[in-house]
Amino acid sequence: MVRHFERFAILLLASCGSPLTAPSVAKPLAAPATMPNWCEAVDAALDTQGQNRDFRCLRVPNFLVTGFYGTQHNPERSDFANACFGGVADATARLRLAVRPAGQLRFSFHAERKVAADGSLDLGFVGPWAPRLHAQAARGEALNVDVELVDAELRVLSSAAEILGQEYSKSPSDALEACLGALCDESARESLFYTAKVLAAVPVISVRRSSSNQSAAGFALGAGTAEFELSENEREHGVFTIRAKEKLNVAALLEEARPAFTRALTCTHLVESQTRRKVVEGLRELGLRVLADRELEAVPVGSAALRESIRKTPGAFTPSEQGDLLKVLEALEGASRELTRRPPGRALCGTLNLLEAVLGGTGNDHRLRDTITEVAQPLQRRLAGLANENALPCAEPIWYRDEDGDGFGDQKRSLRAAKQPLGYVANSHDCFDRSRDVRPGQLKFFSRQRGDGSFDYDCDGKSTPHTTALATGCKSISRFGIPIRCWAEAGWRDRVPACGEEGRWLASCERSTLSCEENETELQQQACR
Repeated sequence: MVRHFERFAILLLASCGSPLTAPSVAKPLAAPATMPNWCEAVDAALDTQGQNRDFRCLRVPNFLVTGFYGTQHNPERSDFANACFGGVADATARLRLAVRPAGQLRFSFHAERKVAADGSLDLGFVGPWAPRLHAQAARGEALNVDVELVDAELRVLSSAAEILGQEYSKSPSDALEACLGALCDESARESLFYTAKVLAAVPVISVRRSSSNQSAAGFALGAGTAEFELSENEREHGVFTIRAKEKLNVAALLEEARPAFTRALTCTHLVESQTRRKVVEGLRELGLRVLADRELEAVPVGSAALRESIRKTPGAFTPSEQGDLLKVLEALEGASRELTRRPPGRALCGTLNLLEAVLGGTGNDHRLRDTITEVAQPLQRRLAGLANENALPCAEPIWYRDEDGDGFGDQKRSLRAAKQPLGYVANSHDCFDRSRDVRPGQLKFFSRQRGDGSFDYDCDGKSTPHTTALATGCKSISRFGIPIRCWAEAGWRDRVPACGEEGRWLASCERSTLSCEENETELQQQACR
């Protein structure tokens, strides 16, 4: 059936997105001579006005509200509150508070319809919310239908993309990430839309006969239309008014989610966050693989994939973070090559130096310091150990245990370390590290062995006695055959005792009347060093 529209006008009293203001009448918009249906009439009127050209007439049930999203044919599939925030009230508070009246519209529409064979008048062309009437009129009788939208307003969900993006940056959750992932997914077979604005109003429908010669028609509301009330115009007989008892959603702005979220950089931040997590997890996995000598041949492939992710999403990391990540990836590749060689070559030193440079670096814009250290430090220790074991040029200095604290180390107990460990020294000259008296340059003599049976206290490789002199008896100076002075050439009597043994020691002589005689010898221990 061809539908004829004799009159179509829309007045915009306040622009979309602005607070409610006092009405100001705009010029009526001329309607095309013919419109296929109500929805296209609404679309054309709003498009012509120019400020709400993205609005589309509702082709879905009336309960559609702002804050829902889904496909274009089913935009109420999910809602942000439950799908993105799991229904947590605190997280959704900002999103709910953003819904507010933004403007008012008054809308007039006229059409001519005919009574159906069963006596009904179907107003479904107006929208899914329109009632069904039963007409007491002749079959095919022409009736005039006028529709107005009274007390219309635009209900707006402000900055949904920005709000969700801010919440994700503040406290990313699995639910919120999955929600944003669906809204930002470029590979999805069907684009998702969300209800950014709703045109709500009280529809008022007037029905009258097209010809005054025909008998007056009566109407009754059909079943299931309790939300409308029907009354006859007291001043015009045969004119019936059907009025909604409350505001209904008449049209909605179904904004395509992906472009909106891309403009707000929410999708960009989502990709950056996912890339950051992917790179960090991948870096840790590669680090563990190298430390465990597991599937080393796959390390360069995994490293190349992470490097490509960093290149494609530069905003995921700060410049300092990028630099250190690339250095650690290079070190992981180098370590995987050297660990497959037995023994490792000099190239290991280059990798070791690279890791040490990363661990010694600083940066105010660096939030991955702990992660970098977690991966680089154990690898640096592993490579330092290999360099030490194989005496590579980059091997660490050797330090020797100084147990007795005399400043000389034990050659038999040593380790390599970049810095001097506590209790270690740089030399290995101590020959017995359990006594402070045993050390190179010791000048004292000792009559008791040092602790291991040896008397080598000065570490010259031998036990040197304090004296090996043998006594040669008394000497004297005489005058007229009488001794006036006596002395002894002191020394061991009879034999030289070994280190620590006792012997008879002659120390002095005494003068008698006609000669000098030896004093009684004393027992002494031989001291050595």
